[in-house]
Amino acid sequence: MNQYKNPILLVMGLLALALFMVSGCSDSPEDPKPNMEPNTIITSYYINSVPDSASFFTVTVYWHASDPDGQAEKYRYWIGAADADDALKTETFETSYSTRLEFANVSDEYSFNVEARDNRGVWDSNPATVQLRFQEARRGTTFNPNTVGSTIPPNGALTSRGVHIVVLGTDDDGFVPTMQWAVDDPSVWTNVVPQTILDRQSTLELDLLPATISTTGPHVIYVRSIDNYGNIDESPLAISIVAVDTLRPDLYVTSGAIPGAFYFLPQGGTTVDLTSSWNGDASWYYSTLQYRFAVDDSTEWSAWQTETSATSTGLAAGAHTFYVQAMDLGGNTSVYATSFGIGQLVGDRGILVVNGIDWGTYTPQPENMYAANGPFGTHAIDFWDMFDGQSSYYPANIASQFIGSGLIPGDTLGHYSSMVLCVNAFGGDEELFNSMRPLIMSYLNGGGNILLAGRFGANFIKEELLTYGLSDGNTLEFNNIGVNPSSGGLAAAVDGLVNIPGTGSWSLSDLLAPPTDPAVTVLFNTPSYSTSVGGIIIEPEGKGKFVFIAGRVYRFNFTAMATDFDYILTHYFGE
Repeated sequence: MNQYKNPILLVMGLLALALFMVSGCSDSPEDPKPNMEPNTIITSYYINSVPDSASFFTVTVYWHASDPDGQAEKYRYWIGAADADDALKTETFETSYSTRLEFANVSDEYSFNVEARDNRGVWDSNPATVQLRFQEARRGTTFNPNTVGSTIPPNGALTSRGVHIVVLGTDDDGFVPTMQWAVDDPSVWTNVVPQTILDRQSTLELDLLPATISTTGPHVIYVRSIDNYGNIDESPLAISIVAVDTLRPDLYVTSGAIPGAFYFLPQGGTTVDLTSSWNGDASWYYSTLQYRFAVDDSTEWSAWQTETSATSTGLAAGAHTFYVQAMDLGGNTSVYATSFGIGQLVGDRGILVVNGIDWGTYTPQPENMYAANGPFGTHAIDFWDMFDGQSSYYPANIASQFIGSGLIPGDTLGHYSSMVLCVNAFGGDEELFNSMRPLIMSYLNGGGNILLAGRFGANFIKEELLTYGLSDGNTLEFNNIGVNPSSGGLAAAVDGLVNIPGTGSWSLSDLLAPPTDPAVTVLFNTPSYSTSVGGIIIEPEGKGKFVFIAGRVYRFNFTAMATDFDYILTHYFGE
């Protein structure tokens, strides 16, 4: 049906049109009232009475908002000035917020602000604000700090007039930024700052000197903690000692200028530098040490130092004396003097083979290796054993050439142009090797050749050996460190050498990354480890040659081993 043809509908439409035309001719109505801002109110807030850690307290603020002509639908809050930039404000639909604030000092105070937005997108122009203060954070129960000894003399212990102690300051509801000490008179305190300050525990290392412990005899050392709220330990730590002037530091030289040592001038040189190390100990009477040293003239001392090593420079051929002195906190001293020699490497006796494999553990494998001439092939040798008292294991060919055991004296080693060391990092050979490290470096720099073969090469090739003979900035790098059983063996990488096939679990451990320095030549590759090499030689100008071959040599194929070691001694070392 066409609605516009219905007379009733037509009349109604005309009436509506007339009303519209009349209304269009009347005055415009007044505008509605402008939007009213919401009003934001902070209803409450809560600060935990005990901190979460050190001086950090959990704070929670609650709020709500009203709007006379609408409703609040969103909020934003911030900590800081009330007129902060909008970019610093965080928007939320929640009506509460929790955070952690630090109240470490009485003056600590934070301004928390929040403002609401109504359903027309208008923000409260007068945010609600509350001040969060230190005093309110501390309205709960407080706890005093405590002071305990970590390293301290037992009551009545003998000490010198210089005492070293380590003390801990603990605090259940904060931290300890300050400690105090006193000697004999607990009414006269000296403030100190702990070296380490952490939540709930601080560590103080304190040296008390003769200026404080002025006389021998009994004394009491007091230490107490002060926490970050100013609370003081009401029961200070008290340490009773008896100071005497008869205690002296223990002191001895461990490497370098050890008694009877002999070192070599570098090829073409007239002087040599020698690094010596020592051990000193005064901890048994609760003191620490500093050191100084001298060479040949005991009146020409170096400056005092805490390091336990030093390098003596420009040492000429001849006999020398090395002096080292230790001084404790009380001024008590010990002196250690040792004689050593410097001279030319003679090299008139050929090859010295040195054993570093524990016989009792690995027998009969090393006996079979030496009986087959594995480490030296067809060459005549003398034999040295790092381990004492094990000659009953020697096969006849090395028993007849045995010349000594233990640490090798330098004046003995200086008669050999080449040295073969079979090492294993087990039973003590590593420690002996490390003791001989200065001698080994001197031997190489003096023109002596070394073939080092064994497992755990990274335990031996370290410090100066890692850069020996290489260009500045270059170093040898190990990968596949550890025990890596392999039956792949070693594959010869140069003419004249033969493959050394694997014989069971013989452990190609501590393999070298392929070297790039021009002084290094790869002698053996490792088929089982394509990114590593199993043997190298370093041939620097004017110095001795150095070879390293990885693996348990006492499990090598001894025929192939003898062929390769013989070739290296002849064609690389010139034996």
